[in-house]
Amino acid sequence: MQFYKKVLLTLSGAGMMVSCVPLENISNPVAARVVKITKYHYLDQDGDGAVDNCLYINGRKHDNNQCYFHDCIQVGDTLKFRAANKRLVNLSSDVATRNVILDSVNNKSVEDLKCIYKEKRMCNISSQEKIK
Repeated sequence: MQFYKKVLLTLSGAGMMVSCVPLENISNPVAARVVKITKYHYLDQDGDGAVDNCLYINGRKHDNNQCYFHDCIQVGDTLKFRAANKRLVNLSSDVATRNVILDSVNNKSVEDLKCIYKEKRMCNISSQEKIK
C-alpha cells in the first residue's frame, strides 16, 4: 500500500509541474474583450462577438494579483495580458496551471486595481462594523 501511495504522489506532482508554463515563455501580448462572465471569463480576441477564449481567474488568492482582477472585470471590459500562445482556448492565471499573466483591465494597471480593491474592502469592513 505504501508503494502505491508514493507512486500516486510522484505522478500527481509530475503532472502539476508539466502543466505550469515557465514565466519566460509567457510573453505574447494579447488584448481581448469580455463577452460573458460565469465561473470563467469568456473572451473575444478578434472583435467578431464570438467567444475565442475561456479565462479562469481565482478570486480568493493573492498570488499573481488575481483577486484584484477578479473583482474589477465586467462584461464589455478590455483585458490585456500575456499568454504562452495566442491561440490557446483554455487560459488560466491560477498559479498551479498558469499560462497567462494579467496586465490591465481597461488600461488600469495592477497598482490601480490594488488600490480599488483595498478601498472596496475597507468600505465593506466599515459597513459591517456599523451593522453590529
